[in-house]
Amino acid sequence: MAGYLLGLSLFPPEREYAEWEEMKESANVQERLAYLKGLVGHPGLDQTLRELLSQITATLEALLPQSEGMKYTETRYTVRRLIIHDLPGLLDPYLRLSPASREGARPQLLGASRDLEREVKDLLATIEAKDMIELERKAVFIARKYRHDLLKGGSSR
Repeated sequence: MAGYLLGLSLFPPEREYAEWEEMKESANVQERLAYLKGLVGHPGLDQTLRELLSQITATLEALLPQSEGMKYTETRYTVRRLIIHDLPGLLDPYLRLSPASREGARPQLLGASRDLEREVKDLLATIEAKDMIELERKAVFIARKYRHDLLKGGSSR
């Protein structure tokens, strides 16, 4: 037993620990996304804000699985930051305000929400551009490989 513990202290299971941390962090992102979806229906938000924030949240929800597949990229980091920090950090203080103060702060919230909407659309365009490049690369590879085989007299599969 002592040898096992000594081995763990000298050679910790880093991969397993990293995977565990990753699962924990992913669960946190999902929890925050569910929290945001609940905030969108808050009675302190008017219809315009609800629609805008609902659209942002839905787009982030659609982007999340794609960005998670990108592992350690700026896009993944940005999607997570928007879900965990930026959007809740914008909405929570606003919703804590009194109704009168909320009315005065509405233009700020609307402007910041539009900025977030632009950022989310940019992220979507980035992911789509990456997918287009990958598709083109694969199509060229397949065309070269199989057309070349056909020219050599290979069989079409």
